[in-house]
Amino acid sequence: PSIAPESWISLGSIQSPAVSLGTAIATNATVTNADLAGSVFYDVSAIATITVPPGLTGTEPVTFQQTGAADVTFAAGAGVTIQSYTSQLSIAGQFASVTLIPKGGDVYALIGALK
Repeated sequence: PSIAPESWISLGSIQSPAVSLGTAIATNATVTNADLAGSVFYDVSAIATITVPPGLTGTEPVTFQQTGAADVTFAAGAGVTIQSYTSQLSIAGQFASVTLIPKGGDVYALIGALK
């Protein structure tokens, strides 16, 4: 089937959903339902452990960028499973980013630049 010219999308009209900038994380943090309620982007500037607790009901991914040189690691709360390539749970380094994706039933995928 052909596409009518009036339904074409020009590059100038493409819009991305609004991204909400979360509070900068400078220490340990816990993911909340508010984080999983829309497009949220967090800057992590210092050594931090980001814990994913059980019982969250949010369904939207959340992205974290490591802006400092210190290690940022994700930890699963009791009964939570974080699935990632070769079980890596740390952001790869400064300016790398990862996205935490809820899959339901306290299971999450962690994708992106991991080490």
